Amino acid sequence: MRGALLLALLMPIYFVAAALATRFDLVDWRLGFGVLTLVGGFFLVLVTVLMGLVGLVLCFVVKPRQYWGRALLALAIPIVGVGGVLGATLRPDGALSGIHDIVTDPAAPLTFSARVMEAREAVPGGNPVEVDPRMGRDGRGPSVRDIQRKVFPDIRPIELGKQQSEAFAQALATARSLGWNVEYSDATTGRIEATVRTFWYGFTDDIAIQVMPAKQGARIDLRSVSRVGDADAGANAARIRKFRDAITSG
Repeated sequence: MRGALLLALLMPIYFVAAALATRFDLVDWRLGFGVLTLVGGFFLVLVTVLMGLVGLVLCFVVKPRQYWGRALLALAIPIVGVGGVLGATLRPDGALSGIHDIVTDPAAPLTFSARVMEAREAVPGGNPVEVDPRMGRDGRGPSVRDIQRKVFPDIRPIELGKQQSEAFAQALATARSLGWNVEYSDATTGRIEATVRTFWYGFTDDIAIQVMPAKQGARIDLRSVSRVGDADAGANAARIRKFRDAITSG
Protein backbone atom coordinates (compact mmCIF):
# COMPACT_ATOMS: atom_id res chain seq x y z
CA MET A 1 0.00 0.00 0.00
CA ARG A 2 2.76 2.37 0.95
CA GLY A 3 4.59 1.57 -2.29
CA ALA A 4 1.57 2.46 -4.42
CA LEU A 5 1.14 5.78 -2.63
CA LEU A 6 4.85 6.60 -2.93
CA LEU A 7 4.78 5.79 -6.64
CA ALA A 8 1.75 8.03 -7.13
CA LEU A 9 3.40 10.91 -5.27
CA LEU A 10 6.60 10.55 -7.31
CA MET A 11 4.69 10.52 -10.61
CA PRO A 12 4.51 14.33 -11.06
CA ILE A 13 8.24 14.57 -10.36
CA TYR A 14 8.92 11.96 -13.04
CA PHE A 15 6.98 13.86 -15.71
CA VAL A 16 8.52 17.21 -14.75
CA ALA A 17 12.00 15.68 -14.89
CA ALA A 18 11.35 14.20 -18.36
CA ALA A 19 10.06 17.55 -19.62
CA LEU A 20 12.91 19.62 -18.22
CA ALA A 21 15.54 17.15 -19.41
CA THR A 22 14.14 17.57 -22.91
CA ARG A 23 13.90 21.34 -22.66
CA PHE A 24 17.52 21.77 -21.58
CA ASP A 25 18.80 19.30 -24.21
CA LEU A 26 19.95 16.73 -21.68
CA VAL A 27 18.16 14.09 -23.76
CA ASP A 28 16.93 13.97 -27.35
CA TRP A 29 13.31 15.07 -27.70
CA ARG A 30 12.36 11.66 -29.04
CA LEU A 31 13.67 10.06 -25.86
CA GLY A 32 12.35 12.70 -23.46
CA PHE A 33 8.88 13.04 -24.96
CA GLY A 34 8.32 9.89 -26.98
CA VAL A 35 9.90 7.28 -24.69
CA LEU A 36 10.05 8.75 -21.19
CA THR A 37 6.79 10.72 -21.26
CA LEU A 38 4.47 8.74 -23.51
CA VAL A 39 5.70 5.17 -23.17
CA GLY A 40 7.23 5.39 -19.70
CA GLY A 41 4.38 7.54 -18.42
CA PHE A 42 1.79 5.04 -19.67
CA PHE A 43 3.41 2.16 -17.81
CA LEU A 44 3.94 4.27 -14.72
CA VAL A 45 0.26 5.21 -14.59
CA LEU A 46 -0.77 1.63 -15.32
CA VAL A 47 1.41 0.15 -12.57
CA THR A 48 0.27 2.76 -10.05
CA VAL A 49 -3.42 2.17 -10.80
CA LEU A 50 -2.99 -1.61 -10.59
CA MET A 51 -1.16 -1.31 -7.26
CA GLY A 52 -3.91 0.96 -5.98
CA LEU A 53 -6.59 -1.51 -7.05
CA VAL A 54 -4.75 -4.37 -5.38
CA GLY A 55 -4.55 -2.26 -2.25
CA LEU A 56 -8.30 -1.66 -2.28
CA VAL A 57 -8.98 -5.36 -2.69
CA LEU A 58 -6.73 -6.12 0.27
CA CYS A 59 -8.52 -3.47 2.30
CA PHE A 60 -11.84 -5.18 1.69
CA VAL A 61 -10.44 -8.63 2.42
CA VAL A 62 -8.21 -7.91 5.41
CA LYS A 63 -10.11 -4.74 6.39
CA PRO A 64 -7.27 -2.61 7.74
CA ARG A 65 -9.28 0.60 7.57
CA GLN A 66 -6.25 2.80 8.13
CA TYR A 67 -4.98 1.85 4.66
CA TRP A 68 -8.10 2.79 2.70
CA GLY A 69 -7.05 6.41 2.37
CA ARG A 70 -3.65 5.45 0.98
CA ALA A 71 -5.14 3.11 -1.59
CA LEU A 72 -7.73 5.65 -2.72
CA LEU A 73 -5.10 8.41 -2.96
CA ALA A 74 -2.80 6.13 -4.96
CA LEU A 75 -5.67 5.63 -7.41
CA ALA A 76 -6.84 9.23 -7.45
CA ILE A 77 -3.51 10.89 -8.31
CA PRO A 78 -2.89 9.14 -11.67
CA ILE A 79 -6.59 9.16 -12.62
CA VAL A 80 -6.95 12.89 -11.93
CA GLY A 81 -3.69 13.59 -13.71
CA VAL A 82 -4.65 11.69 -16.85
CA GLY A 83 -8.14 13.19 -16.71
CA GLY A 84 -6.68 16.69 -16.57
CA VAL A 85 -4.49 16.08 -19.61
CA LEU A 86 -7.39 14.63 -21.60
CA GLY A 87 -9.65 17.45 -20.51
CA ALA A 88 -7.14 19.99 -21.82
CA THR A 89 -6.81 18.31 -25.21
CA LEU A 90 -10.11 16.58 -25.96
CA ARG A 91 -11.91 19.76 -26.96
CA PRO A 92 -14.53 20.23 -29.67
CA ASP A 93 -12.31 22.65 -31.61
CA GLY A 94 -10.27 19.90 -33.25
CA ALA A 95 -7.40 19.96 -30.78
CA LEU A 96 -6.72 16.30 -31.48
CA SER A 97 -6.98 16.63 -35.24
CA GLY A 98 -3.50 15.19 -35.55
CA ILE A 99 -2.00 18.09 -37.51
CA HIS A 100 0.74 20.55 -36.60
CA ASP A 101 0.78 22.91 -39.61
CA ILE A 102 -1.83 25.70 -39.64
CA VAL A 103 -2.18 28.37 -42.33
CA THR A 104 -4.64 31.20 -42.84
CA ASP A 105 -4.86 30.45 -46.56
CA PRO A 106 -4.80 26.69 -47.29
CA ALA A 107 -4.85 27.42 -51.03
CA ALA A 108 -1.64 29.47 -50.87
CA PRO A 109 0.32 28.70 -47.66
CA LEU A 110 3.24 30.91 -46.78
CA THR A 111 6.76 29.56 -47.17
CA PHE A 112 9.73 30.06 -44.86
CA SER A 113 13.12 31.57 -45.53
CA ALA A 114 16.24 29.48 -46.07
CA ARG A 115 17.40 30.42 -42.57
CA VAL A 116 14.31 28.89 -40.99
CA MET A 117 14.47 25.80 -43.19
CA GLU A 118 18.10 25.19 -42.20
CA ALA A 119 17.19 25.45 -38.52
CA ARG A 120 14.33 22.99 -38.99
CA GLU A 121 16.46 20.51 -40.94
CA ALA A 122 19.02 20.51 -38.13
CA VAL A 123 16.45 19.02 -35.73
CA PRO A 124 16.65 15.19 -35.63
CA GLY A 125 13.34 13.64 -36.57
CA GLY A 126 11.86 17.05 -37.35
CA ASN A 127 8.82 17.82 -39.47
CA PRO A 128 9.23 18.82 -43.12
CA VAL A 129 7.47 21.91 -44.43
CA GLU A 130 5.33 21.18 -47.47
CA VAL A 131 2.78 23.08 -49.53
CA ASP A 132 0.05 20.46 -49.10
CA PRO A 133 1.26 17.83 -46.62
CA ARG A 134 -0.64 14.61 -46.11
CA MET A 135 -1.22 12.62 -42.96
CA GLY A 136 0.99 9.66 -42.13
CA ARG A 137 4.71 9.15 -42.45
CA ASP A 138 4.16 7.48 -45.83
CA GLY A 139 2.27 10.52 -47.15
CA ARG A 140 -0.74 8.49 -48.15
CA GLY A 141 -3.23 9.88 -45.65
CA PRO A 142 -5.78 12.68 -46.07
CA SER A 143 -4.64 16.20 -46.94
CA VAL A 144 -3.70 18.33 -43.94
CA ARG A 145 -5.29 21.32 -45.66
CA ASP A 146 -8.60 19.48 -46.01
CA ILE A 147 -8.48 18.55 -42.34
CA GLN A 148 -7.79 22.14 -41.35
CA ARG A 149 -10.70 23.45 -43.42
CA LYS A 150 -12.97 21.03 -41.56
CA VAL A 151 -11.80 21.42 -37.96
CA PHE A 152 -10.56 25.02 -38.02
CA PRO A 153 -12.93 26.84 -40.42
CA ASP A 154 -12.41 30.14 -38.57
CA ILE A 155 -8.69 30.29 -39.41
CA ARG A 156 -8.65 32.74 -42.33
CA PRO A 157 -6.65 35.72 -43.61
CA ILE A 158 -6.98 38.82 -41.45
CA GLU A 159 -8.31 41.96 -43.09
CA LEU A 160 -7.43 45.35 -41.62
CA GLY A 161 -8.76 48.68 -42.84
CA LYS A 162 -5.31 50.27 -42.66
CA GLN A 163 -2.44 51.00 -45.00
CA GLN A 164 0.13 48.23 -45.36
CA SER A 165 2.83 50.15 -43.47
CA GLU A 166 0.54 50.75 -40.51
CA ALA A 167 -0.75 47.19 -40.56
CA PHE A 168 2.82 45.88 -40.66
CA ALA A 169 3.84 47.95 -37.66
CA GLN A 170 0.79 46.73 -35.78
CA ALA A 171 1.47 43.09 -36.76
CA LEU A 172 5.07 43.38 -35.55
CA ALA A 173 4.00 44.97 -32.27
CA THR A 174 1.32 42.31 -31.79
CA ALA A 175 3.76 39.45 -32.34
CA ARG A 176 6.12 40.90 -29.75
CA SER A 177 3.32 41.59 -27.27
CA LEU A 178 2.34 37.91 -27.45
CA GLY A 179 5.85 36.91 -26.43
CA TRP A 180 6.93 35.63 -29.83
CA ASN A 181 10.65 35.79 -30.58
CA VAL A 182 10.79 37.92 -33.73
CA GLU A 183 13.88 36.83 -35.66
CA TYR A 184 13.29 38.69 -38.91
CA SER A 185 11.18 41.62 -40.08
CA ASP A 186 11.16 43.68 -43.25
CA ALA A 187 8.68 46.52 -43.59
CA THR A 188 9.38 46.81 -47.32
CA THR A 189 8.27 43.29 -48.12
CA GLY A 190 5.82 43.07 -45.23
CA ARG A 191 7.52 39.93 -43.96
CA ILE A 192 7.91 38.77 -40.36
CA GLU A 193 9.34 35.50 -39.06
CA ALA A 194 9.22 34.46 -35.43
CA THR A 195 9.54 31.44 -33.15
CA VAL A 196 7.75 30.32 -30.02
CA ARG A 197 9.21 27.82 -27.56
CA THR A 198 6.90 25.72 -25.41
CA PHE A 199 7.31 26.04 -21.66
CA TRP A 200 7.90 22.46 -20.51
CA TYR A 201 9.60 20.59 -23.32
CA GLY A 202 11.10 23.56 -25.12
CA PHE A 203 9.67 22.56 -28.49
CA THR A 204 10.06 25.28 -31.12
CA ASP A 205 7.27 26.36 -33.47
CA ASP A 206 8.00 28.56 -36.49
CA ILE A 207 5.69 31.41 -37.50
CA ALA A 208 5.59 33.31 -40.79
CA ILE A 209 3.59 36.54 -41.19
CA GLN A 210 2.95 38.33 -44.47
CA VAL A 211 1.33 41.76 -44.63
CA MET A 212 0.13 42.75 -48.09
CA PRO A 213 -1.99 45.60 -49.46
CA ALA A 214 -5.62 44.75 -50.14
CA LYS A 215 -8.57 46.49 -51.77
CA GLN A 216 -9.82 47.94 -48.51
CA GLY A 217 -6.61 48.24 -46.51
CA ALA A 218 -4.22 45.39 -45.74
CA ARG A 219 -4.36 41.61 -45.57
CA ILE A 220 -2.36 39.56 -43.09
CA ASP A 221 -1.57 35.87 -43.63
CA LEU A 222 0.07 33.59 -41.09
CA ARG A 223 1.53 30.13 -40.90
CA SER A 224 2.43 28.38 -37.65
CA VAL A 225 4.25 25.03 -37.82
CA SER A 226 5.70 22.77 -35.13
CA ARG A 227 9.25 21.60 -35.73
CA VAL A 228 8.66 18.23 -34.08
CA GLY A 229 5.69 16.01 -33.26
CA ASP A 230 2.81 14.79 -35.39
CA ALA A 231 0.05 16.54 -33.43
CA ASP A 232 0.09 19.88 -31.63
CA ALA A 233 -3.07 19.56 -29.47
CA GLY A 234 -4.46 22.64 -31.23
CA ALA A 235 -1.56 24.91 -30.20
CA ASN A 236 -0.82 26.38 -33.63
CA ALA A 237 -4.46 27.19 -34.36
CA ALA A 238 -4.83 28.74 -30.90
CA ARG A 239 -1.73 30.85 -31.55
CA ILE A 240 -3.14 32.27 -34.78
CA ARG A 241 -6.46 32.97 -33.06
CA LYS A 242 -4.69 34.89 -30.30
CA PHE A 243 -2.84 36.97 -32.87
CA ARG A 244 -6.07 37.63 -34.79
CA ASP A 245 -7.97 38.64 -31.67
CA ALA A 246 -5.15 40.87 -30.45
CA ILE A 247 -4.57 42.72 -33.72
CA THR A 248 -8.26 43.23 -34.54
CA SER A 249 -9.02 44.57 -31.07
CA GLY A 250 -6.09 46.94 -31.07
